[in-house]
Amino acid sequence: MRPELSSHIDNLNEYNTVFLVYPTWWYKMPTPLYTFFDEYDLSGKVIYVCVTSNQNGFTNELNEIRKMEPEAEVIRGLSFQTEETMKAKPAIDKWLDGIKASW
Repeated sequence: MRPELSSHIDNLNEYNTVFLVYPTWWYKMPTPLYTFFDEYDLSGKVIYVCVTSNQNGFTNELNEIRKMEPEAEVIRGLSFQTEETMKAKPAIDKWLDGIKASW
C-alpha cells in the first residue's frame, strides 16, 4: 500500500542529513514512509531513524530502509515506548548533542 503524500519537499537535495521519526505500526514503518522512499532518492545522505512503539521499538525497518536506500547511511537512533515519549526530551537532547558534530 502506497498512500499519496499530502505535501512534498522541493529542496531535499539541499540537505545531507535526514531525521525520520515515526511510530511503528504493527512491526512496520507507517505506509506513507514507503511512498516517501519511492518518491525521493536519499543517496549520499545520512538518515537517522527514531521510533515510538507500544511494545516493540525497532523491528526490521532499518533493514527495509537500507534496501530502499542502498546508497544512504542509515543510523539507528532512539526508540521509545509510547508511555515514555512524554518524558523523552532529556534523552533526545543528550542524543542530539552527541551526534551534532556529524551534521
